[in-house]
Amino acid sequence: MPDVAERMECTAEQLEALTKFANSRKFEKRLVDGTRMILGCAQGRRIKDIAKNLGVLPNAVIKWRERFKAYGMDGLYDELRPGSF
Repeated sequence: MPDVAERMECTAEQLEALTKFANSRKFEKRLVDGTRMILGCAQGRRIKDIAKNLGVLPNAVIKWRERFKAYGMDGLYDELRPGSF
């Protein structure tokens, strides 16, 4: 596992939307934490530091980063979970 998050390139619009989500009190905690993980990666912070700050495992940071890299802003929203309709 890499120690430092691979710096991600984000557009100004993406950074603005991510910051808005990260500071929101209206969205689910999972979504807010996910956006904070992505912002940390975009800033080039260490994966361990991002995880420790948010109280999650480093693998969670990597998962959110990879989802964002693959799907952009659409990657923030949850996939259907088993048993959901």
